[in-house]
Amino acid sequence: MYLRTTFNQIFYRLNPILCFSLSIVLVLFWANISFAQEPDDGLFFTASTYDTIQSRQVSLTTLYFQSQGELTNLDVVANSLAVSAGATQGTYTSEPIQSPLGITTDIIPTWKASSDNVKVEIRTSDNGSVWQEWIESPVTFNPISDSDYSGSMVWLGNEGQVHIQIRLTLMGDTTLDELTLIFNDTSQGPTNDDLPAANAAALNVCPAEKPSIISRTEWGSPDGQNSPRWAPYETDVTHVIIAHTVTKNSPTTDWPTVVRSVWNYHTNVLGWGDIGYNYLIDPEGKIYEGRAGSQNGEKDIIGRHIPNNRNSLGLAFIGCYGNCLEYGISNVQPRQIMMNKGVELISWKLGQNGLDSQEIANYHGKNIYRVSGARDVTNTYSPGSIIYNTWMPWLRQAVSDRVNCDGANQCQVTDIIFDKSEYNLNDTINFVVVVADINGVPLGGASVTADVSVETSTATLGYFDLENQKGRYQGVFRDTTVSGKHTFKVNATHDTFGTCTNITKSVNVVIDGTVPTPTPVDSYNTDTCGYNTDTCGYNTDTCGYNTDTCGYNTDTCESNTYCW
Repeated sequence: MYLRTTFNQIFYRLNPILCFSLSIVLVLFWANISFAQEPDDGLFFTASTYDTIQSRQVSLTTLYFQSQGELTNLDVVANSLAVSAGATQGTYTSEPIQSPLGITTDIIPTWKASSDNVKVEIRTSDNGSVWQEWIESPVTFNPISDSDYSGSMVWLGNEGQVHIQIRLTLMGDTTLDELTLIFNDTSQGPTNDDLPAANAAALNVCPAEKPSIISRTEWGSPDGQNSPRWAPYETDVTHVIIAHTVTKNSPTTDWPTVVRSVWNYHTNVLGWGDIGYNYLIDPEGKIYEGRAGSQNGEKDIIGRHIPNNRNSLGLAFIGCYGNCLEYGISNVQPRQIMMNKGVELISWKLGQNGLDSQEIANYHGKNIYRVSGARDVTNTYSPGSIIYNTWMPWLRQAVSDRVNCDGANQCQVTDIIFDKSEYNLNDTINFVVVVADINGVPLGGASVTADVSVETSTATLGYFDLENQKGRYQGVFRDTTVSGKHTFKVNATHDTFGTCTNITKSVNVVIDGTVPTPTPVDSYNTDTCGYNTDTCGYNTDTCGYNTDTCGYNTDTCESNTYCW
């Protein structure tokens, strides 16, 4: 009160022109920083505004928990929620809360609690009455501070009117003081159509050249090329750590919007001051500069994507590629063009430092590959089971070939497509092998062979080639007299492109529709809607190259849902 009175006394003694000028300055200052609004439901939202990002947040305390929503086995003790005596856990379910934004791209919960033993779930609705399933927002790998925790970003896309409900579950002796909900609109900036086209790196140049990279300014970073809240610091990169952004996989997604959401989450919610990944790659194959200072590549900059970030480069593939169902997101296979761009980027960076992606080396007390997943160094699912189990070995091999100049004109066997999802005894297995260059362009004129292992016996198919199929090579296997898993390992060579990266894929031969040996739940190609099977096959009408219309490990085809 004293400061306000003193300011007013001084202000109104100034001449009128100066008073008017100062008033305008103060109005503009506060308009650019924050403001508040009072929606119909009585919640008080504060706001932050950038040119490309709008954010609104509201904090819910025990007063709100007691008056709005339902408490089950929870009591208010000393202004905190606590599990009731005699119970092991308790829950709170809120009333519907309407987003104050016209468009809501993502929602982030944060909370003050005595430990991370809190489960936070969100569900959404267009009208406040018909609700989607509950989605958990798991706590991030480290707290914002000793008692402040953040959940994961719940990505909605360019949603219009949005209502949400919150469900909190407290366990044991954990207490919770406050929950904050942050609603964001990151759609007001550059779109896919505004970005420059991605160019393929020169394959005949070794070591690998820098690929085309979308700058921070081009994707709409509110700080442009700078990072005023977290100045760039140099490091010597010894490892590349792969992650995924755990955002929805949809062909209609505006990818720069996702990048801005990740920037906002890392910068403002987690309080890091900048985006943590050094680079991000979208499913269309565009590479984005993340952490400030990473654009020209002359210096390696410390990011923040795992607990110990020195000596690492953080690369995030945009989307969710395994272990996604708990986030309410379908699992999909990454697109080949995205993974190819990962090879270009990693080859360029490791080539600068003379490092081999296949080498195992110490990283802060852990012996891991030079190119590893985030789960190799911290407690996380990232980069998802599909990338980690299926694509990481391929990625390391492809990068090693490029860095060592063995793959300057590399080709690859990208898929084996069977005409059925499973076969009966004595059926003929018809299959197609797809061979492409490093940019995913199908290659004719290759020599292709396949070794087929069936339990304890091995049969070998000879040379086959169908150039007129433009990179698709047909094969036939008739020796299906033994039931069980038949594993096909395909090798290929090309006069121009040399030895191709090989591929292995399996299919079951069954007795009366019964598979004699169970297939692991989370393995590659384990269901009838798996990766490029005949029922959801290769080059379908609605999809492009190396895509399908199936989910991963789903029971039925999700027809025309997405195209990778």
